[in-house]
Amino acid sequence: MLVEDLRAPGDKAKAPQPKPGNEAPFEASAGARGTTLFEWKGSMSMDRPTGVVHLNDHVEMRHRDDPAADQTRLECEKLTAYVREVPDTDKSKSVDSFTGDLTSADAEGAVWLQSGAHELVADTLHYDALSRLVNAKATGGNVVTIFDTKTRAPITAREIEWDLVKDRIVITKPGTTVAPVAPGR
Repeated sequence: MLVEDLRAPGDKAKAPQPKPGNEAPFEASAGARGTTLFEWKGSMSMDRPTGVVHLNDHVEMRHRDDPAADQTRLECEKLTAYVREVPDTDKSKSVDSFTGDLTSADAEGAVWLQSGAHELVADTLHYDALSRLVNAKATGGNVVTIFDTKTRAPITAREIEWDLVKDRIVITKPGTTVAPVAPGR
């Protein structure tokens, strides 16, 4: 499901128009604008009045709130996304078309997130798309693992809070950390 349209706001007239009666929620050709891509192999359901979207089985989400910002990539087994419908003044659109913004997402099961030079693996994760804050947690005897893709030095913890805007990571309940030793030591 693609909810991304990189056209300039005035370029709607150039978009291919869907056949009458064939528009669907999240139909990009109907002029929707956004910055989120969802892919999944299982099921998807949406409760439009509440803006809750459930996706299951090998879910991938890519989100970019600003063209200059890093893209945030998320993979998991189960995702609940929360979207806010944006009123659209285009009366030519089907009543079934949807224009909206991702506000947050909750991921469960084999969670992987990448933004900028950092990646993390966790059991559960909450992503606040508006403030670009991430809270990742481990369950049972597991740990959250986060590492810098440049240094590959992993850090483990039971919980991690990550401000994607400031690239600031707060480690809650730290685990064992292994880091390379500088040559000559």
